Order: sequence, then structure tokens, then C-alpha cells
Amino acid sequence: MCGVEGVAREARRGPPAILHVMWGFETGGAEMRLVRLANALGRAYRHWIAPISGRDSAKRKFEPGVDWEIVETPRKSTPLEFARLIRRLRPHLVQTYNWGAFDAAAGCVLARACPLVHTEDGFGADEAEGPKARRVLARRVVLPFARRVVVPSSTLERIALERYGLPRGKVERIPNGVDCLAFRPGRNDALRRELGVGVDELVIGTVGHLRPEKDYGFLLRAFAEARLESCRLVIAGEGVERERLKKLSGELGLSGRVLFPGVVEPAPWYRMFDLFVMSSVTEQMPLALLEAMASGLPALCTDAGDSAWMLDSPDLPAIMPRGDLSGYVKALRRWASDERLRREAGERNRARCEREFSLDRMVERWRAVYEESVEKR
Repeated sequence: MCGVEGVAREARRGPPAILHVMWGFETGGAEMRLVRLANALGRAYRHWIAPISGRDSAKRKFEPGVDWEIVETPRKSTPLEFARLIRRLRPHLVQTYNWGAFDAAAGCVLARACPLVHTEDGFGADEAEGPKARRVLARRVVLPFARRVVVPSSTLERIALERYGLPRGKVERIPNGVDCLAFRPGRNDALRRELGVGVDELVIGTVGHLRPEKDYGFLLRAFAEARLESCRLVIAGEGVERERLKKLSGELGLSGRVLFPGVVEPAPWYRMFDLFVMSSVTEQMPLALLEAMASGLPALCTDAGDSAWMLDSPDLPAIMPRGDLSGYVKALRRWASDERLRREAGERNRARCEREFSLDRMVERWRAVYEESVEKR
């Protein structure tokens, strides 16, 4: 972790410095997007990461050519304290992430030292149906002073324009992208053998933080209700819901059929799956779904965020209404019983990723935002 004064001295020389403020720098969607952007941009920018919670495990994902530092945030997370931090650091640009870093966004406005780019990636379970009134008001006050407000989904774009009252020219929608070389089709029989999964067993899997808004309890109940023979369920990730989910798995009689491997390097695990599943009550443009699509997997998701648009498969049992347990169970059974359907859907998803959601396209859009914002400093 780098001291504030040392970082401030570094700000006066070298490439432009971006101060990224977020609640935690772990392996979530927004954090991994930042890592992939930084890896792709190389030494064009310096990236100062300020995780308010102190958690910074995603720093291990930076490639050797990336210039990055972890910066200590103020003990009191208030706009005034963040304004003081920004004045001392003197970055060329501040980028804040979601509501968890909104005090830093307000602090950047107070500091009047550099442009602000704010990103909105989604909501927690407490805002599954939309943002709270107090938070809407705060955004309406602060975000007009941002240089750009960047969102990945059409839902968030509409909210920014209509509920936050932002002008069209200030809001930029940049869909998430995926590395179609790192995430590719294949079959990982070696990992199956390592985990004791039979070659002929069907593996249904998902990757993500074990948080309430992911509603993995719904997924476990649907898996139990489907009563699929020779089938395993993999829920990869860590989070506050882990112990509750493991307990529920036992209560549903699924012990031995559900794997909780914790945090994993996702690419090899997708190649072990036969079907990717999501059960979220709130999402926007989930990176895990893009990774699964690029890996050539069919997908079954709830109708949260832009998932239906991403899959663009109204003719397939790919999207189910949130909370529709019987519909989700029926869809699971259909996917499990039809190997040809799974193969053709996976090929379609891979082709759509290559055509619409490439990492290169996303990087170029973000590069333009950074260049334009730094120039206006």
C-alpha cells in the first residue's frame, strides 16, 4: 500500500494517473472489468486503487506491465475527507464505482481538482426494484458535475436519464466485453476427474459472489425440485451466503451433488460445465454470463437486467421470470434432456460474443472516455 505523499509526488510525472475509488477491490464484475482494462491499456495510465473496505484481492490479477498502487482511503468515509485526499494526491482523473463510493464522488466535486467519471453497475438486494429515494436525490445533486456517467446496461441508462435527470450527452453506455481467447469452448475432463465428477455426468454451474441478490437459494431449490439423474451443481465463489447455502443444500438432500469450490480461476471451470445458470433478483450486464457465452455454454437465467438482450434467444428456454420456480425447474429439465439443444445454443452464444461483446471493443470505448476526460482537466 502506497502512502499518500509518495503517490502525490508520483502524480507530477509520468503517464496520467487515475484514482479508482470503490467499496472493495475483489473479484466482482466491475473490479475485473477494471483489471482487464488496465491490462489492455498497459502503461498508458497509472491506476491508483482505493478500496474503502481495505479488501484488495483483485490486485493479483494485474499483469506485470501495469502501473498500479493500492492507496489508503480516509478513516472517515465522508465527502470532505475524500476531497482532502484528492487534493493531496492530485490525480488526473477520479473514477468512482457505484453507491459504495459515492462519498468519494461528492468529494471529487468538492475538491474541484480533476474530472470525475462515475460508473453504475447495478444494485444490491435492498434495491432490486430500483434505487432508494434518498440515493436518487444524492445522485441528482452530485452527478451533473461528473464529466461522464458510464453504465453497461440499457436499464441503468434509462435510470440515469429519467430518474437522475442527467442530460443525454453526460451518460454513456458501454456494454461489458469479454476476452474470447481466454474464454473459449472446450471440455475440461481433467478438472472433472480431479473433483470426482463422472465423464457422463451433467454439470450445471455458476460463478459469482455468494450474496443475497444472487438468490442461490432459489437455484438450490430448483435443482432439488428438478430431480435430475447423474447431475451435479457447482456454485463457485465466496461471500456472506456461503454457510447458509451449504446448510440449505444439506436440508434439501443435495449433499454430495452440490460443489462449493470457493473462489476459482473461472475460465477452466466454465469448460467443465454443460449448462451455465443464474438466479439473480437484480443484475445489469453480468460479466459471468458473458464469460459463459464466450466459453460456448448454453445459459439459463432469470429476467434480471440485460440478460435477455445479451442472450437474444427468445426461442430457447433461456430466460425465466424471477421467482418462477416451476418455470425454472421445467427449463432445467429441458436443457438436461437435450444435448443437441445445449450444443447449438452454446455455439450461438459464442458467435454472439465474438460479434457483439469483444474485449477490444469495450477497451476502445473506455480509452476514448479516459482520453477525453483527461484532456478536459
